Amino acid sequence: MSLKSLFDSWTNLEAPAATDTDYSVGLSPDDIARIRVLVDLDAEHIITDLISASLDELEAANGQET
Repeated sequence: MSLKSLFDSWTNLEAPAATDTDYSVGLSPDDIARIRVLVDLDAEHIITDLISASLDELEAANGQET
């Protein structure tokens, strides 16, 4: 899924199922504000989707399939 497609889909999706694994990342206050402006979803949902879409694109760029 491209990042553009992901952005377009956020208004129609429910939050993905959470896992038992948590990751802590440091984001600047500016990045947090930019994320919250994108759509009316919680930041965790947005960050989770961005990471997943980014990994998909990186794998596709390297010729790997998921």
